[in-house]
Amino acid sequence: MTPYEELIEQMRKAGRFYNPQVPEFGIMGHDGRVKIGSGIINKSDYSVSSNLAVEDGINHLEEGDKVLLMKMNDTEEFVLIAKVVDPV
Repeated sequence: MTPYEELIEQMRKAGRFYNPQVPEFGIMGHDGRVKIGSGIINKSDYSVSSNLAVEDGINHLEEGDKVLLMKMNDTEEFVLIAKVVDPV
């Protein structure tokens, strides 16, 4: 790595340090997958808020539901924090 590339890498790391994670919208897909932009998150790569977890055999998340996710710092894991619905 050249000195210039090292400087750029340090600047990127410093920028990430001071910028908080931003919530992201996603769409629930088949088998618990979530589509975010052009990427797909597998069920094993996120945790679910307790109010959305399967309870008494009732799944509160279905294919096509809009959800709000937050990436956990310094990992490739997400927390699914809410189901988003249109106003009635």
